Amino acid sequence: MHRGRVSTHMNIICPGCGYKGSIADSKTPTRRVVITCKSCKHRFPLQNVKSIGVVPSPGGREKSIAAVNLAMGYSLSGFKTLLVDSDSKGMAGTILGVAPPAGLTEFATAELTAKQTVVKARNRLWILAGGRSVAGLERVALKAGGDLALFDAILRPLETHFDYIILNGCRDFPRLLQGIINYSQE
Repeated sequence: MHRGRVSTHMNIICPGCGYKGSIADSKTPTRRVVITCKSCKHRFPLQNVKSIGVVPSPGGREKSIAAVNLAMGYSLSGFKTLLVDSDSKGMAGTILGVAPPAGLTEFATAELTAKQTVVKARNRLWILAGGRSVAGLERVALKAGGDLALFDAILRPLETHFDYIILNGCRDFPRLLQGIINYSQE
């Protein structure tokens, strides 16, 4: 993207073969549809999921509350929402009153499945929890050369299930924070 210009298309990557394409924002469907890859003919659902990153500001301490409130607002408005917590304190789960036994790190490292780690917190609101194990995910990102596409790889399998994905960042983990900023649309 050029400085000062806004993206006018949605990037699409086929989960079957990795073929990359795009569709103009004006032609992006407002509901879930099934599309066919031009390269391998694989059929897969396309949804215009919105991702929003809540990242810390200097001296800011209220980002977990802001992320939870944002996620709650979307879920109460009827949107299926996933809250991804990359905070080592796991505050988003605490605020929502849920204490998942596993979360983001275990899902990202394929130790556990989405079914085992994505926990329903409220009606139309799920959480992929943070916690102390998030430090291990930061080390994974570091070993991968600080891969900015980390959240792309982690969250792509979940995108078709949600209308919004809210990511709660943490200043303690700069690689994860960069990944969140890279993945987020807003």
